[in-house]
Amino acid sequence: MPDDYIPSIAPFFGYAEHAAWLGLKVLLQPATSLAVPAYDDIARVPRELSFSEDAPWVRLMRESYAWLREQQRGDFVLAVRGGASPMELANSLRGDDIFMDFLEEPEHCHRLMNALTELYPSYFDLLRSWADRVEGGFLSAYLDAWMGPDPIGHLSNDTAMLCSAAVYKEFGFPYEARLLSRYNGAFYHVHSEKMHYLPMLARLPNLRLIQVQEDPRVGSNMKNLEAIMAATGDCALMLAGSPEEIIPRLDLLATRNVYLRAWCADRNEAESLVAAVRSHSKPLAGPGI
Repeated sequence: MPDDYIPSIAPFFGYAEHAAWLGLKVLLQPATSLAVPAYDDIARVPRELSFSEDAPWVRLMRESYAWLREQQRGDFVLAVRGGASPMELANSLRGDDIFMDFLEEPEHCHRLMNALTELYPSYFDLLRSWADRVEGGFLSAYLDAWMGPDPIGHLSNDTAMLCSAAVYKEFGFPYEARLLSRYNGAFYHVHSEKMHYLPMLARLPNLRLIQVQEDPRVGSNMKNLEAIMAATGDCALMLAGSPEEIIPRLDLLATRNVYLRAWCADRNEAESLVAAVRSHSKPLAGPGI
């Protein structure tokens, strides 16, 4: 297939792995996993956070990468898994009490965000050390695509969806901006149901791509394309859809840099879609992936 897909793989144990490296316990579920909050009072969170490379979930990720490397026969690349933003890590540490903390304990929240922002690169650089370096850069496990040199991989902040844009502006954006400024590029995972904070998020430094996850109550990316584009400034997008949804929207899609994922019934349908997309493709405008 003449598409842009690069076969890649990374360990995946569900959402909890994004926070369990902090030493949190994990609740395993059939389809995912959740980190168990560790503090019942934000004032009890240590002023300086640390993690151990021998922590169970850090060791599990390291051993999983090592096992996958043993299986390589030149047919796939080890990608960087990515993780959660400082604001979402705080949610994992405190549970949903963090939402009241934002309103009632802002000073403690800022202290926690600062500590997580400083600590996060130590773990993320471990993830990158286990992945394959390709042409000076890395592949993202979420993208199956090359992200260029020195990327942070993907970040998520589902916590921001449950807060006002003002709360994200105070406790999310400044710390994400500081974190991303350490790296050459980042890919951000968001959801289509709650986009009220995306105009601010789209201004993050070194942001290369926003992936908009379809939510059932909102419908497909292609159905909501105008709203998605309006909320995300001029940032490159990763969107999904079927050939029937994508092809009628190609003229609008061509006005932005868009990385498309599609589900096709067979090879013929896939080849037809690739040809249609290629007929509308253009050189990337500015730094892209």
